[in-house]
Amino acid sequence: MSETRIIVLVSAMAGGKDTLLNKVVNTYGINKMVSDTTRPPREHEICAKDYYFITEEMFSQRQEYEQYIEVRGYDTAHGKWYYGLPKGEILEGVANIVIVDAKGCDEVKEYCNSKGYKCISIYLKCSFEKRIKRYMDRDKMNDKQVIEMARRMIDDYNNVEPYSKWCDYVWWNETESDLMLNMIKIGDMINVRE
Repeated sequence: MSETRIIVLVSAMAGGKDTLLNKVVNTYGINKMVSDTTRPPREHEICAKDYYFITEEMFSQRQEYEQYIEVRGYDTAHGKWYYGLPKGEILEGVANIVIVDAKGCDEVKEYCNSKGYKCISIYLKCSFEKRIKRYMDRDKMNDKQVIEMARRMIDDYNNVEPYSKWCDYVWWNETESDLMLNMIKIGDMINVRE
């Protein structure tokens, strides 16, 4: 059986994680691990593709039965939202890819170590100015969203950006060229060129 590999993407908000993940999944066909969340879907999001949108009651039940690799709760301008990565999202013997926050990355690494899986963490760097532009272009901004953007920027500055020094790789992800190069590097990691 082939080695089970988990590629973990981490970055500050609007750092290009979703764009890179989707390009890698569409190009190489590797398993995209999908997290549960209690937050409502954004306009463009699809259940079971972007997230599993579940109730807080269902989330609590799954957490009680230890079905998650990692769990996070965020106090947002819209209330408390929870995210959890189900253990069942890992396909054994193949490459998997997932997006989690910095603390979640530590928990995924710990879980992989306990199971003998190979975990590769990649921090995607992007300038503050580029991230603000991406965030504002992504959503029509109302007052609550501006407050949420500011909250996330402060949280990223304090809790996400310093984490880059603990990742296996740190790659720039600002331009289309960066995106393509990062996709090729991930392809090399999962041995698609063999």
